[in-house]
Amino acid sequence: MALQPTTVTLNEFASWFNDTRYAIRAMQDDMLADPIFSILGEDTSNNRSYVLSTTGYDYSGFAKAKTPGGPISRDAPVEADQHSVYYVTFIKRFNYEREAILHDQYNIIDPGGTSALQQLWDGVGLFLTNCFWNYNTSTSFSVPEQNGTITYANATPDAAAIVASTHSGPGYSSKTNIGGTGAFSGSTVVSNIDVGNQNCVTPAGIARAYQPDALVCAMGNAALREAMLQYTRSDKVFSSGNNAVMVAPGAGMDVILLKHAPRTNVGAFDTTAAKLHKWATINKADFKKSMKYKWIERPTIVDGPTLDTDNLDTFRTATCRIAFMAENPWCMIQNNATSAPISAY
Repeated sequence: MALQPTTVTLNEFASWFNDTRYAIRAMQDDMLADPIFSILGEDTSNNRSYVLSTTGYDYSGFAKAKTPGGPISRDAPVEADQHSVYYVTFIKRFNYEREAILHDQYNIIDPGGTSALQQLWDGVGLFLTNCFWNYNTSTSFSVPEQNGTITYANATPDAAAIVASTHSGPGYSSKTNIGGTGAFSGSTVVSNIDVGNQNCVTPAGIARAYQPDALVCAMGNAALREAMLQYTRSDKVFSSGNNAVMVAPGAGMDVILLKHAPRTNVGAFDTTAAKLHKWATINKADFKKSMKYKWIERPTIVDGPTLDTDNLDTFRTATCRIAFMAENPWCMIQNNATSAPISAY
């Protein structure tokens, strides 16, 4: 009996994309579960314009006594400064060649098909970390773009940097959220909190208590990280996997370690002393309300619909569009230290 001729199809290459969709979906879920999206707050408004503008209203203050008779005054809320930010689109496109995959005897050419999404994850994590940490003493920084750079405005509504000594609002001026320049120690933590209690106010200028419940530092500074973990008696877990943030629960205060710090805007390790040794206290609830992100498009994967007829190339593209908004500086007090911790604990 004669053998039937073999049918040649391209289904195998399409199957590789189909098979890797499970890994892609799992990584998408992991990315959105990154603790960086928990310590920051998400703006879920329907605003999809190119410029995202917000204005806050302050109802703080103290009720006043009143004698009998006469009208009761009507107190209108204090309107806070308007804030406008822009979105940034992140995109990564990988080409896949059928012949290269066939000859990949060591299975090293993106076997799970997740490399594009991993780079998107790292790009977004670096961007957000640059906003609230690496470049938080500047009102703008450069975001790498495929044909150069984008200057991203990163100021608070009063046009000051997130961490500055010149914060002002409708009811106050010349307030600071800089705790000093002292290296991390038990005594400088106390001084840091004192600065918070002396300066934290509402937009109307009403003083409020500063009650931090977490310490923040760069994961790339081992001495500072170790000192904080010992000070708070936190779980000594040093790896964050793919996550941009790791939270180590402690006794009284947690330790928040930033994977993408200290880094430059392009992701290189930054040995600048001011970035390496700085640290901060934060109130996590206030931080979540004050430092926000907003998605226009959540991380998405698009597979190329066609194969190149010459070499069977096709592609996979990962995209997202996001903005960062520093709405209020009174959620953190930062020490701009330039030296290592004074002692271990």
